[in-house]
Amino acid sequence: MAFSDVQIEELLQAWPRLRRVPSPDQRVSVIQGWLAFTLKPAGLPEITDTYRLRLKVPLTGSLDVPVVHEEGGRIPRTDDNHVNPLGNLCLGSPWRIRIKCGSPPSLIEFVEQCVVPFLYVASWREQGNIGFPFDELAHGAEGLLADYEQLLKIHGRPAVGYALQLLSLRRRVANKRRCPCRCGKRLGACPYRHHLATLRTRAPRSFYRFVGKDL
Repeated sequence: MAFSDVQIEELLQAWPRLRRVPSPDQRVSVIQGWLAFTLKPAGLPEITDTYRLRLKVPLTGSLDVPVVHEEGGRIPRTDDNHVNPLGNLCLGSPWRIRIKCGSPPSLIEFVEQCVVPFLYVASWREQGNIGFPFDELAHGAEGLLADYEQLLKIHGRPAVGYALQLLSLRRRVANKRRCPCRCGKRLGACPYRHHLATLRTRAPRSFYRFVGKDL
């Protein structure tokens, strides 16, 4: 996933308290400042809040997703709060983030669909609420596997890894391999091929090779 200077400028116009700061890596644009939001999910209270964030946004040619740190010290850096060991927010699997960003990926959609809901949950828990107001996946590898099982509509780490491997191959090559649904047929003879064909339209083979490494 990669974003352009135009998209970054659109983000800064939408949230004027964010600004670019110097980045030692020309492949990444660093954005820092205050992000204010108001969100009222269905059946939940409206929350208005502001967080100090630092975003590392990948530029053209990258398969990485944006990395977000909360810099105000409000969100405890623990697995229970879905903060990774390096301090960046766990906003979801790279594949799920790509889906939420749309095609082509939108930086504003990333903030609205990934960052703001995460901050809403942080504020909601800060108010003394227990648990999570949205569906919660486990943190780390367990949650990643569960998310990929939902997206691929199959179960088990071996099947998920094999399906991602097939998505990283050319269709004609993949169709000659056995189907990951365990039906015993080759992929080209199984109806499951239609689901993989749909997924092929949403990302290049290199992306599925990239997300497969996470498993």
